[in-house]
Amino acid sequence: MSQTYSKHTLQKNFNWMPLLSLLLERLVITASSIQTVTLIPGDGIGPEISTAVMKIFEAAKAPIQWEERNVTAIKGPGGRWMIPPEAKESMNKNKIGLKGPLKTPIAAGHPSMNLLLRKTFDLYANVRPCVSIEGYKTPYTDVDLVTIRENTEGEYSGIEHLVSMSAHLYFKLFNL
Repeated sequence: MSQTYSKHTLQKNFNWMPLLSLLLERLVITASSIQTVTLIPGDGIGPEISTAVMKIFEAAKAPIQWEERNVTAIKGPGGRWMIPPEAKESMNKNKIGLKGPLKTPIAAGHPSMNLLLRKTFDLYANVRPCVSIEGYKTPYTDVDLVTIRENTEGEYSGIEHLVSMSAHLYFKLFNL
């Protein structure tokens, strides 16, 4: 039987400490130095989620300094779509980033920012850990798994060609 909770109830009653300790356990940051992290807040619900995550890290006293960069598709030399140079430079310098959700526009005239980020930084895999948190009842117990989605092949490679206004040609890319 599932239950639905309002945003207010979750914010008021949800105990974030087990989640915080889990996050901090897996965070590889030395307490003596501050790590600068590029923050791409995203759009839609992204800024709200990003703000909540920053509050969690602040409450945990994580030694993080945020360097916020917004990403919007821009045309670079030769008419190729790219992310803003400031965002790319920040990620290249900091080597670590946090990205809020970015919508994927349909027929907006530019590629998905998610795809553009994956290609720009050659992000091979999307790694999503899932771990049970002690004290929280869920349908499954003792969950400790990692889902890995390969980002550079198949449906996520973004290789398409507009044949006509009513037809797209899609290529499926895979390695043998």
